[in-house]
Amino acid sequence: LSAVCKKLNNDIEALANQTSIRESAIGKLDANQQVYDEQLRQLNMDLQIKLSKNDNIQQKLQADIEQMSHGLRDVLNSQQ
Repeated sequence: LSAVCKKLNNDIEALANQTSIRESAIGKLDANQQVYDEQLRQLNMDLQIKLSKNDNIQQKLQADIEQMSHGLRDVLNSQQ
């Protein structure tokens, strides 16, 4: 009986050690996930800012082209 109890105690200690190792690994994974989530949030914000700037540039270019097109049309009409 003593040998069985000793074996059970050893098994319990081994399981406790494995549980502790797994809890530590899960904690590290969770911390890494939080870091990755924050990096993705930052990247998303940066992309949104850049896309907004690109949209503004595109709208300005489109307005400039329309203005030049109207100006060119006016010049052509005045030459006729």
